[in-house]
Amino acid sequence: MTRMLSLGLLVGCAIGSWGADPPVAPAPREKPALKCEIRITGKSEGTDRGIKYTDYSPDIAVVTVINNSNTDVDIGSKWGPDAFLDVRVKDSAGADIKTEPRSSLLSVISFLNPKPYVLKPGEVYRTTVSLLVMVPNEKQVAGTYKAKAIYTIGKKEYESVWVEVKWPGVKK
Repeated sequence: MTRMLSLGLLVGCAIGSWGADPPVAPAPREKPALKCEIRITGKSEGTDRGIKYTDYSPDIAVVTVINNSNTDVDIGSKWGPDAFLDVRVKDSAGADIKTEPRSSLLSVISFLNPKPYVLKPGEVYRTTVSLLVMVPNEKQVAGTYKAKAIYTIGKKEYESVWVEVKWPGVKK
């Protein structure tokens, strides 16, 4: 009898515990809440006091922010969604150029309350930017620059890919 008991314990240990849950696969990594993309267009269009205009410059691009999450994301602020957008620039040698943050273009003093700008899942926010506008004039020499857009919400940065900008532009 003792022999049967020890054999039963041995078999039981080898098989493992019956009724236990099978191993669980690790949870999939959560995809980023936002995606930031950039595309050089070379022109911007707008309206000023009812008059339409078009501006052409080789450094003009469209930045797109896409909500990839399953929840709403508020990208609003006192100055609108552009307050969270910045551009990083490298010169033709690949060295970082110290630029002013784009938010310095916005009013320093604002008595407005933050306005929500909610991106629902799958929604897109687009804005037109001049990629080299924040590069000091003395550093804007002829050459090919690299630039990327950075959209920061909270402490998370969402970066676009680097794009090349030829400065000054060559007329065709």
